[in-house]
Amino acid sequence: MKKLYALILCLSLIGCTLTGLSACNEKIHIYVTYDDADQYGVHDNFVENVGSNFYINWLYGDVYILCSNRENYLIYENVVRGKTTEENTMHYYIKDSNDVYIQYTANDYTYTGEVYKDLYLEIPIRYYSSFHIKSVEGNFFAENLMAIDFELTLEEGDCELEWTQIDHIDISCLKGICYMDVNAKLSSCTAATTSRNLTLMSETTPEQLNLSTTSGKIEVKLPRESDFRLILKTTSGNFDTNFEFNQFKDYYLHGNGKAKLNLTTNSGDISLKY
Repeated sequence: MKKLYALILCLSLIGCTLTGLSACNEKIHIYVTYDDADQYGVHDNFVENVGSNFYINWLYGDVYILCSNRENYLIYENVVRGKTTEENTMHYYIKDSNDVYIQYTANDYTYTGEVYKDLYLEIPIRYYSSFHIKSVEGNFFAENLMAIDFELTLEEGDCELEWTQIDHIDISCLKGICYMDVNAKLSSCTAATTSRNLTLMSETTPEQLNLSTTSGKIEVKLPRESDFRLILKTTSGNFDTNFEFNQFKDYYLHGNGKAKLNLTTNSGDISLKY
């Protein structure tokens, strides 16, 4: 009997282990929804480890990613109805997953412009694989974010990256201001907006930089020892720089031209300084 009990216990432990491993490979889907009565529920989602890839699809409201020396992961929303804010109405505690999907949905609800939901991600400081974010109407803010790939599409709203370390940046900020403060590791950066300003403050020179705006100003700050080739396009704006260049027909050369910089605006000014 003791041997049979031991065998059953051993098989149970193996089964739990395999179940745990299987759960770690699952994708975590988070759907933020309205119910028919336009009420918000409180949902907790506990899993073992957070993954490296975040996919966020948001509609109306700001998105904040705040990285600090915390140990756990907290995802929640603030609901704004007119001038009233309901804090932490819906929140998720996440401990483990490969991919995290956060989806704003509206079930049987017609958006009238009176309700906004601000999304907050409070996560530990570490290198994540990727962030893929889309938002219709709202601002985006990230602080101390460390990632390999960062992709953001804002249809209407401003983007601000503060004290970040990101390898590859790809931002489309259609009707908003785009401000990027990158401490290190920036390898490539592409950012575009229509009629607002673009700013990049980088402690390293990206191998590939493409910034474009229709009528806004472009401002770039790079290390003094940067080595790059610059293609500059502006119809009626001014170019201000303290770098020394060798000017050719189609480009400017500073150093040997290791990095490739493309700055384009129709009627805005361009500033490139160290």
